[in-house]
Amino acid sequence: MRRTAKAFFLASILLGAATLDLRGQVATAISAESLAALRYFLDVDCEINGRTVAVEQLLRYRAELEPRLITLLREGPNQEALAEMQRGLEQRWSQREAFLRQDPKIGLTEEQMRLAKSVSKAAYINQGREQFIRKYRQKAAIGLAAIGSPEALKVLREVNAKADEDLRGVIRAATARFAKK
Repeated sequence: MRRTAKAFFLASILLGAATLDLRGQVATAISAESLAALRYFLDVDCEINGRTVAVEQLLRYRAELEPRLITLLREGPNQEALAEMQRGLEQRWSQREAFLRQDPKIGLTEEQMRLAKSVSKAAYINQGREQFIRKYRQKAAIGLAAIGSPEALKVLREVNAKADEDLRGVIRAATARFAKK
């Protein structure tokens, strides 16, 4: 099973299937600037370590964004964001299938190509949905650790007690990285 999952992951990356649009947001009554900062923070992956542009923008609007991040950490993305993500995954599935029907030569072995072609639409969409939810929750944990308020740290401890190992690892690393000195 692990070999199949690993091969699927490789094929997904090579086919562009792992790219998720993280811009769908919780419906909010917050300023456009703080919403833009939140979107940027959720979208940017290359700036995770330390106090980066994304983190600095998030901290600029911490009072408005802390409740949103708490909701994202506890509940994940809302139904509107999940529906938007679902539409994107379905569109990428159609593009992926059309591409695979052309029998492309993209550097995959025959076995990897067979595995890529054997993935069902439901499995593809379910995996994309799980990745999307996990990403939201992890980024929310990082944002709350950067904010570092007593409420943010309390929520991180509460969620950490119930979270899976991946999320606990993110919470540990983020709280250590942004610990007040």
